[in-house]
Amino acid sequence: MRVAQSGLNILAGSRLNTTISSFVDAGVLNVDGIFAPRQLNVLGGTVSGSGSILTQSGVLVAGGVLTPGAAGGVGTLSISGGAGFGSTGAFGVDIASATSADRLNVTGNLVLGGGFAANFLNNYVPDFGTSWNIASATGTTSGAFSLIASNLPGVLRATPRVSGRDVFLDITAVPYTSFAACASVQCSGLASLLDSNRASNYNSLASIYRFSDRLNPIEAANFLHALP
Repeated sequence: MRVAQSGLNILAGSRLNTTISSFVDAGVLNVDGIFAPRQLNVLGGTVSGSGSILTQSGVLVAGGVLTPGAAGGVGTLSISGGAGFGSTGAFGVDIASATSADRLNVTGNLVLGGGFAANFLNNYVPDFGTSWNIASATGTTSGAFSLIASNLPGVLRATPRVSGRDVFLDITAVPYTSFAACASVQCSGLASLLDSNRASNYNSLASIYRFSDRLNPIEAANFLHALP
């Protein structure tokens, strides 16, 4: 079976079985029910949904994107038989709040690779140090993403991290010393001070970080220069 531009939507409560391998070349394969192919090969397009993909030989995302839930919404997608992302495939997650994010549950092994994209919904900007469990496997979890992107502002970055069988998404930050467009010794010194205190004194200085972490390079430099 091949999914092309017209796409395929498997509704909640529905089940589609195939006895051969299936391919997604383009369009959207959305699985809110159950899809049971021998193997699923994603060569392009998008695989999404909050249902279950039950395979004998796994899901290979060689191209295109696999993203749990619906576009612009949060959901959990389950895969049996293992899942792997090739060098030109991508894993996308939507995050709605500190307690709500997409998740991929894999029965079998999970191999990471290719690209990763984090999309923060409805102008939600998390604080530094926030973390979500975005994927897990019953077997081993290995590999890493070669390209990471998000719509976060300022110094904040979305950083995937493998811990055991789980994949977490952590909110980290690049240094102010390399980000802020400082043009004075005072600005550079305060940038270095914020960098050195982030790990040890973040909670004490949280009100400052929550404001400055969201600024662009020029705004960050102006803010640092104005600090007493």
